[in-house]
Amino acid sequence: MKRAVIAALASLAFSQAAVASANLDCSAQDKLVAKLEIEALTSRDGKHLASFKGVLEIEPGKAIELSPADVKSHHTEKNISFVIAKHTAQGPLEIRIFAKPVGDGDLDYEGNYVVTAGKLKKTGKIACQAG
Repeated sequence: MKRAVIAALASLAFSQAAVASANLDCSAQDKLVAKLEIEALTSRDGKHLASFKGVLEIEPGKAIELSPADVKSHHTEKNISFVIAKHTAQGPLEIRIFAKPVGDGDLDYEGNYVVTAGKLKKTGKIACQAG
């Protein structure tokens, strides 16, 4: 009986976590970097990051993979913001993303990114979709 209660509570907790999460996809909208894409699963309140992966290509064909350990801060409640930092073979890398909702709904966001890699600094436009 005790196991059944624990299993029921665990099932309820997992179903609540699934309902209380949001998928987020962002990508650079210009050619100032060859590629900048992130995918994240966050809590609806924007405080918890369940999963994260991303890729940055400053130059075509030279991908830098991004992982959850690289996310230094994030917020996804009303506006979207990420600070991503990683040490690479070429030196320190930092990515800052900030986007605000656009249109009538709260599913589309537009904003800016800043990529700093050593002395190189690139800024551009980013678009995100939440669901």
